[in-house]
Amino acid sequence: MKKLMLLISAISALLSSCGKEDVDNKCKSKTLTIWMAMLTLTGVMQVLTSSCAKENQLPGCQITSPVEGTEFVIGETITISAAAEDSDGEIAEIRFYINDTVIGSATSVPYNYNWNTSEEEEGIKKIKVTAKDDQGATAEDEISILLTPGGGETGTFTDSRDGKTLIR
Repeated sequence: MKKLMLLISAISALLSSCGKEDVDNKCKSKTLTIWMAMLTLTGVMQVLTSSCAKENQLPGCQITSPVEGTEFVIGETITISAAAEDSDGEIAEIRFYINDTVIGSATSVPYNYNWNTSEEEEGIKKIKVTAKDDQGATAEDEISILLTPGGGETGTFTDSRDGKTLIR
């Protein structure tokens, strides 16, 4: 019984330290070692679990260029820029979308994509970026811009997906 009390005390001390940074999974390794010792001492299978791993935090991402509602002429090359961060790891990939179709990606800073609009039709286009961190969590940001044929025409466009109206 005395050995069991010592073991419980050791497990308790170890598990209370698991809240700290667990560099190289030492906490998990020690917990497994103590758990195996407890099984040996008591001869009874008792499971004590404690998660030493922190929950993965979602990355953050934001489209920094172009600005929501900006008007462009078909044929222009639009540089889509994004800022992304991950508080508990690294950004693995940024993907760029036009109207939900992937058009490119970036895996290192600066997160940019040059979109050639020469083959696009006029109208409202949704630009979206997604950021994926090193543990697979994702975040996204999106804006709408207006592509026009040029020549100084004016008019109003309403996006049927979200009801936003852009005037040119």
